[in-house]
Amino acid sequence: MADPWRSSGMRELDPEAMRRFRRVERQFLASTSERGFEEIRADPGHFLWHTGKKIVLLFNHHEIADNYSFDFVAERVPMLRWPLPTWGVLLPFAAFGVFFARRQRGAWLLLAFAAGYAASLVVFFNLSRLRLPLAPILILFAAVGLVELFRLARARRWKTLAAALGFVALALPLVHADVAVDRVSIRYYNLAQQHMARSFQMQRQAVALSERGDERGARQELAKAEEEREQAERAYLRGLAASPKSRRLRSGLRDLWLVRVTNLHRLGRSDEAIGIAERITREFPDHAAGYAWLGTLYARQGRLDEALAALDRALAIDPDHARARRGRRMLEGKQQP
Repeated sequence: MADPWRSSGMRELDPEAMRRFRRVERQFLASTSERGFEEIRADPGHFLWHTGKKIVLLFNHHEIADNYSFDFVAERVPMLRWPLPTWGVLLPFAAFGVFFARRQRGAWLLLAFAAGYAASLVVFFNLSRLRLPLAPILILFAAVGLVELFRLARARRWKTLAAALGFVALALPLVHADVAVDRVSIRYYNLAQQHMARSFQMQRQAVALSERGDERGARQELAKAEEEREQAERAYLRGLAASPKSRRLRSGLRDLWLVRVTNLHRLGRSDEAIGIAERITREFPDHAAGYAWLGTLYARQGRLDEALAALDRALAIDPDHARARRGRRMLEGKQQP
């Protein structure tokens, strides 16, 4: 049997290194457990409140995101927006099915597993992907509930049927209560960062090609990198449309625009670079780098008065800004008789 600890990144470790790794891991788990119990003893009320919140979230329709958000992906995958039965729909019907199946011996085995697994989620991590193993059990009991509703209707047991439907009607809004909201901004930020990581990888490839004398290939890679940055920009802008005051998204967009200005300048697309630099100065008027780049680009096009004004504005914000100081000295040299 393969050693589960020997992942692809650890295959080259010798046995002594693996023993050290396991020893450090045991020490880490022991220290974190001890610290956790200390926090519980120090503030048991907060622990009980937090545990209660996790129980509520366990029975709530909200899909708690981990690395990926269901709601975020659903915006891009139309099929996930179809009105299919979700956790919040299955749960009330499953509870109804449990009531009718409670006397069946096999049902208790499933219920015991579900209860034990659900308890582990409450103790540890209550994430949507981790409660997925409960979904097949919910589907089974929900099917029992639907069959029993059909039987009640056929038998004309209207009062019992009305009570059952009333329970479902009451449970549905409870499990669909908005008790948690994912921060949309972090989803768009992470998406933009993925595009930026790809763009930097392509830029490194462009540098390698340039060093080998393949300037055509280098420019192609730079163009691909620019396409990835355009994708990152769209992610930032969509995030800001949903969370206009997100500092994380605003700073990320500003830094992205500065990178795009640099790359477009290298590609010889000066007009596009100037357009983005002007956007930086409009959106971030207190950021010196935007004005410094704008002055540099204006100077390259011979627009010296505009360049001088932009560089002076950059130096007024940050007197030590290197690009602005360098550009200012160059313009002074050009203006000397």
